[in-house]
Amino acid sequence: MTDDPIELDARRGLAGRKATETRREERAVAADQAAIRQRQDELEAALMAEPAANWPDLAAKASYLIGLFADTPEGRDPRHAQLIRSALDDIRRLSGPEPAQRPVQQPTPGAPAGDTDGSAGPRPDGEA
Repeated sequence: MTDDPIELDARRGLAGRKATETRREERAVAADQAAIRQRQDELEAALMAEPAANWPDLAAKASYLIGLFADTPEGRDPRHAQLIRSALDDIRRLSGPEPAQRPVQQPTPGAPAGDTDGSAGPRPDGEA
């Protein structure tokens, strides 16, 4: 008896190799789909865990739901697809730039420390 593994794929005919490869790919796709479904379930649980604390949180939830609708046959209808694109564009536009992309105000030359808008007096909201 030998300890060397036998390469069965080399002993199969073309049809047998093709069938084996197809079975392997189907198992890989099924595993990928299961992983995606698990990640989607985790995302949905996180979105449902608590109400949106602000408009960006609400926009993220709405965008997710719109995306789910977009993946349905009704969402792929050309009229609905245009409406979906428009709604997602509106959400992005109204949400403003991401926090990391928001411009940082530079201090005005000659202004007191902490004054970024050039006004030396108290702000209207009562903050100093």
